[in-house]
Amino acid sequence: MERVEDRIKNTFFKLLKKKNLDEIDVSSLSNASRITRQAFYYHFKDINDLIFSIYIDKEIKNTILTSYNDVILDLLNFLFDDEKFNKEVASSNSSYILSDITYYFLFRSFSLYLNTLKSLNNDTKDYRKILARFLANATNEEVLSLFIEKNSTKDSIFKEITSLIDENLIEHLIMNLFTNFK
Repeated sequence: MERVEDRIKNTFFKLLKKKNLDEIDVSSLSNASRITRQAFYYHFKDINDLIFSIYIDKEIKNTILTSYNDVILDLLNFLFDDEKFNKEVASSNSSYILSDITYYFLFRSFSLYLNTLKSLNNDTKDYRKILARFLANATNEEVLSLFIEKNSTKDSIFKEITSLIDENLIEHLIMNLFTNFK
């Protein structure tokens, strides 16, 4: 027997094949799911909460965090695994949800990655947070803007992002942090 929450999500994806995300509201989703609005609100606060729940179910997976490039590849794999849905969200009024999810992933990933760098030791935890936040913000904004372009591919985005930020730049940023914040 299908759970109500799953039925709502499945119906949401069916409606997305016929309508733009911004055209789907609680009433149309409830009717199509054959549930009451109250049943919808029992499970979700609103459509954005539903979208957030879908992203939580998907969770971006980290593979190996040995380089900046690994983090970028993990993010791009996530975005392109369900490209149509992610582009629909990215170009809707709910775009902040995808941005928040990808930012959180990047911040967590860069924090873990920076822990592997020998130039950052236990005395530099605050610097790691500053640098992880900086990298996550810069990367997230640029990746998402490139992602929603019609002709962007995983490879083209990867090349552009890694040409902007690479391991040498990160090492340079680390050295600047040490110099300027001592």
